[in-house]
Amino acid sequence: MVFLEMRIYPEIYTGGIQGCPDGAVFYAHPPFGRRTKTVPIRMTRRVYDYACASARFTGRGFRYWDRCGFQACGFTRPWFEALLKGWRTVIDYPPERPLKSSGFVSSEESRRAHKNAIVRSGHGPNEPIEKAAILDVRKTATEDVPFAYEAARKNGLCAGFQLWMENLPELSADQVDLLVLPPLEGVSRKYLEAIRKLHAQGVHLLAFEDVPGLEDLFGVTDTGTYRNVTHLAARKDFLGGMTEFCEEPLCRGKYKAKDAEILIDAEIPVLMLKRNGKALAAFFNVPPMLVREDQLHERLGYGKDGISELIERATAEVMRKMSDAEVSSTGGRLIAYHSGNGADVVIVTNPDEEAVLTPEITIRKRKGRRKIVSSDKPFFLLEDTPAYLKARVRLEPEETAVLILG
Repeated sequence: MVFLEMRIYPEIYTGGIQGCPDGAVFYAHPPFGRRTKTVPIRMTRRVYDYACASARFTGRGFRYWDRCGFQACGFTRPWFEALLKGWRTVIDYPPERPLKSSGFVSSEESRRAHKNAIVRSGHGPNEPIEKAAILDVRKTATEDVPFAYEAARKNGLCAGFQLWMENLPELSADQVDLLVLPPLEGVSRKYLEAIRKLHAQGVHLLAFEDVPGLEDLFGVTDTGTYRNVTHLAARKDFLGGMTEFCEEPLCRGKYKAKDAEILIDAEIPVLMLKRNGKALAAFFNVPPMLVREDQLHERLGYGKDGISELIERATAEVMRKMSDAEVSSTGGRLIAYHSGNGADVVIVTNPDEEAVLTPEITIRKRKGRRKIVSSDKPFFLLEDTPAYLKARVRLEPEETAVLILG
């Protein structure tokens, strides 16, 4: 997104007795890197994620990771075979554009204007503050959209595509079903108008923390006063009334519901939903990943994982409710794109390293036409109607199925 012409070479490690041989990665994932060894099949997964799930909208169309290569470390024949298996799909069916799915928006204006910065340091009781170690420096404005992306990928929704706010006016409603937006404080009015225009054309919205200028779309009112949340509870007909406890002092919000439904409530509404004609607008009043997150401060990393089951399930549920994607799955990680040779490609992966997965994949037809012309894994056709077809595949741990549609 930032360095579009940079050549990216992922480092692929096969593992060793001591775990990951790269010290930076080793200490980022204690105790022995992420794992003591890895397997060739994981290589195929990485190929598909880098090459086929990297779509970005440039304002003039879509681009993928095409200045590419791999830095091999200790490769043997099984590793090369896994690499070639995945890369054959990329060569035979090069991605041209994602099928209609979610757009995940980034904004420098949002990041610069956002005030919810977190700086944490640690020092002993008798040490001066200037000798304190910096444990955490972050802005939630840059984490909201990635959190939603991960929740979508973990729950069978399409990988979608990335874009800068500056390219939003060039996006059309037939390219996207849902816009996932960063906090909108500081975002130029012309981009707010572009969001409003797409929403009027049926594009759903998911936003976080601040929505100045679009309060009417989300059905909320800015109270001007922040309040912390501690005891969260979902509505009985939404996730069965699940609850969560939050102890993060910076997990706070300032909006109240005006004419929006409250799906998760606390001291203030946490998640709200409003229908505007044929489109929905969902709003997280607080940074969702702060509700509950991992507390291992010694681990290096870009950001911390949100570990609230309530918030992750709620994010996936509202995104699924708002999804009008051409392809969906009941599980696994899903990629769907139109290839340069005219075929549509669906890739579904079992991310689990131990359990078998049997996802059901639903594919919407175009004018009653679309069928699975080939698959590298056996599949069972459950339904074939004029509107859609549904198939089930069985995936061993970390296995991937590639379906070619015609």
